Amino acid sequence: KQTFTVVRDEIKLLDVPYSGIIKDKVGYIKLNSFTRTASSEVKKSLLKLKEEGMESLILDLRGNGGGLLIEAVRIVNLFVPKNEVLVNEGSASASEIVSGSLQDLDRAVIVGTQSYGKGLVQRTYDLNYGSKMKLTIAKYYTPSGRCVQRLEYYDKLDEDAAEEVPDSLITVFKTKNGRDVIDGRGVEPDVGVNQKELSRLTITMLQSNHFFDYATNYYYSHPTIASPKEFELSDQEYDAFKEYVLKQDFTYSTASEEMLKKVKKTAEKEDFYEDIKDKYTALLLEVTPSKERDLVKFESQIRSILSNEIVSRYYYQNGRAIQSFKNNMFINKAIEILQNNSQYNTILGN
Repeated sequence: KQTFTVVRDEIKLLDVPYSGIIKDKVGYIKLNSFTRTASSEVKKSLLKLKEEGMESLILDLRGNGGGLLIEAVRIVNLFVPKNEVLVNEGSASASEIVSGSLQDLDRAVIVGTQSYGKGLVQRTYDLNYGSKMKLTIAKYYTPSGRCVQRLEYYDKLDEDAAEEVPDSLITVFKTKNGRDVIDGRGVEPDVGVNQKELSRLTITMLQSNHFFDYATNYYYSHPTIASPKEFELSDQEYDAFKEYVLKQDFTYSTASEEMLKKVKKTAEKEDFYEDIKDKYTALLLEVTPSKERDLVKFESQIRSILSNEIVSRYYYQNGRAIQSFKNNMFINKAIEILQNNSQYNTILGN
């Protein structure tokens, strides 16, 4: 039995867990959230990077779910003349305000995958017993005049689910240089990056905290590890993780397995199943979940996630960001574009 004394304190997670020069005068700022200190942290990082010789910047908004709208406006104003972007108050999907505004003003190349599509503004109201109500009060529009909101909630009955804005109502808007951008679908990147989806095994292990738990146990049995930039899981360490996973009690299915079972039902209705039964059974065996097989088949993505989780135990968010640079197709593509002025200007229509 152990007794701990816990001292209450205010915990403030950094909006910018990492910033630095990552290659040949290319700066990098990872922005995780838009709290009241977001713009000041970004500005501080910008000034520091400029002193270190930065000539171009990657602003990483991946996984940033948003926050205060006014902080998004202030961050955009760090890169463009004031009064060229929306001014409002409240809380919204700030990542899309920043990326959409910089895209509309042809101030940055947007790299990655299509954003979420939340163009609504909320305000909180205090209620009794310390509770709050979050009420949607408006939509926001980027400088070109588009709204990125993907789902339409307006004028819906209680039992009606929100639906995507239909393609027939999607409108084309123009950026400052005359490039086409559309509303109703989030922010579409100027340069897309095709990232392979996580396997069902990987997703299940994430949801079941197997990566989290293993990394925690690893920390207590390994006093030190290499720096975030140098850390690599050995083959023996990955084998140990596989053994750990195989002892865990969980199940999962593959999308291919689910689709095949639907095909079987359709084939049975059309009296074709007996004709394809042997082929169906053989194919089903190939896509039925197997932890042993999938731990090998998807080793690359599993290694990446596990390594990042382990590094975070020793070097926290800062180390997590540095470790994630390894073979990162998003960052590699951004660096490639920033180091090719002709490509950069062509994309922006300059």
